[in-house]
Amino acid sequence: MLEPAKFNALMYTNQKIYTKLKNEVPTYYSEDSKVSSSQFATGCVIQGTVEHSLVSRRSRIDKGAVVKHSIINTSSKIASNAWIEYAILDKNVIVDPGVQIKGTPEKPVVIRKGEHVTTNVSEGEV
Repeated sequence: MLEPAKFNALMYTNQKIYTKLKNEVPTYYSEDSKVSSSQFATGCVIQGTVEHSLVSRRSRIDKGAVVKHSIINTSSKIASNAWIEYAILDKNVIVDPGVQIKGTPEKPVVIRKGEHVTTNVSEGEV
């Protein structure tokens, strides 16, 4: 979805796309946030850095947190100074302050639904 050709191939065809309508507040970007090549659903609060990632509804990325090349699902919370790279976080995941979750392009780290991550996680540990 981050590459224009793939986005256009999906969104601008005659094929119907069905989705649930969620009328929520727009995503909030603080003055300290830094965002590039990423997409956000409604209801997010972005205070940290997000690069080349997809972030789902009602997720929060606190000040000083960094998210790169990742998918953050609904209602996840990334605390301050956490570092997420090449990871897929299922919904309702909480990442504590300063925790690092680092995968690789070939082997992203996957965090299960509802997990509370309190220690660093690297490729191959989950």
